[in-house]
Amino acid sequence: MKVRAIIKNNITNVRVLAEHPMETGLEINEETGQKNPVKYIQKLTCEYAEKVIFLAHLGPSVSENPYVSFSFKGGKKGDTLLFRWNDNTGDIEKTEAIIN
Repeated sequence: MKVRAIIKNNITNVRVLAEHPMETGLEINEETGQKNPVKYIQKLTCEYAEKVIFLAHLGPSVSENPYVSFSFKGGKKGDTLLFRWNDNTGDIEKTEAIIN
């Protein structure tokens, strides 16, 4: 995941690019002629101060490498945001970002 978190006027603006293939299971692999297996992010969360401040439920119709943005009040420069996504195959990715 690529994350940018910037605070301005006591509002933290967060942008997330979740790098993931987001396969619908409908596309055909040109080499094998078989459908690509379904693989998509089911849940994306952001935690701040040990509380979930953002939660998104995604599905197979979301495009590859989904982009998400949100804002919240109360962030402080130098604090850490914790991000996690889980996909339908059990894969998990976690990352941290510092608020600038």
